[in-house]
Amino acid sequence: MKERAYNRYALSIKRPHLVLLGAGASKAAFPNGEKNSLKMPLMDDFVETVNGLSDYLDEYGIDYKGQNFEDLYSSLYDNSKYNDIRQNIEELIYDYFALMELPDEPTLYDHLVLSLTGRDVIATFNWDPFIWQAMCRNYHRVGDNNLPHPLYLHGNTAVGVCTEHEKIQIGHKGHLCSKCRMPLGRSKLLYPIGKKDYNSDPYIKSSWNGVKSCLESAYMFTIFGYGAPSSDVEAVDLLSEAWGDKYKRNMEQIGVVDIVDENALCKRWDRFIHTHHYDAHSDFYSSMIGKCSRRSADASFNANYNCIAWEEYPIPKNASWDELDEWLKPYIEVENNAWLRENDSS
Repeated sequence: MKERAYNRYALSIKRPHLVLLGAGASKAAFPNGEKNSLKMPLMDDFVETVNGLSDYLDEYGIDYKGQNFEDLYSSLYDNSKYNDIRQNIEELIYDYFALMELPDEPTLYDHLVLSLTGRDVIATFNWDPFIWQAMCRNYHRVGDNNLPHPLYLHGNTAVGVCTEHEKIQIGHKGHLCSKCRMPLGRSKLLYPIGKKDYNSDPYIKSSWNGVKSCLESAYMFTIFGYGAPSSDVEAVDLLSEAWGDKYKRNMEQIGVVDIVDENALCKRWDRFIHTHHYDAHSDFYSSMIGKCSRRSADASFNANYNCIAWEEYPIPKNASWDELDEWLKPYIEVENNAWLRENDSS
């Protein structure tokens, strides 16, 4: 029954749902720009979209027209004479993404955060601050135990870090470290080169350790707007290694949200897909997360293991904040009770 959707299969599986985000997710969320009208760049229109970047390249006579930014940046990175120029480009990019803000009304990113639970993980390659901002402004709605855990695989402009402790401290950039009371520094951003270093920066390394650990135990793995570009070959290899032999993941489910043709998506993610255990959608709200919000892994598990068809109980796409709060209440009550029972028994 739809009125009991929040209780159906509630947290019946402990294994996480991992969602991996690429630039296409932010493009889908804000096709016309975010709160300050800043546009979401993709690699093909990156130079023209990021404010001041084309003017800077023109000033130094660097030809970028018709080039994918991934290729352009890699060529600058490989030539030491461009070191100063490259560093200035990095600052322009950092400043552009750091200015971005979520609009005041609920957005796709708020819906994503609220459609997952505390056992789940959102891992993002994006530099924009939207996941961080969505987590912060929805904390009071669901509480700490019921929010997914965010991981920033290429760094993030919203996150401040302190690596002076055994457990890396993170928080709002510029705020004080909770342990040593020193200001949290900027997280390093990884830029598009052929072979990225995921180990030398402690925070990036810890993020990758987190995503690999999660993926090993994940029941569902959804890829949203991530195209696996050639500069991320090593990243995809690491993800594939953590997922393991697809023929041993014969019940797990892969989801892909992308505007690319389904056949092309299946070819791109073939290393992860066991036969028919995948679903591909061009829109977030038609995906398992959007249709079975806060119960996506549970619904899929019961369908695959128990042959029980799931009910759709989607997060209300056009709801106000007050309406979202009303929709969330019974879900959070069930989840909090389950969490209390589990902790009482342990």
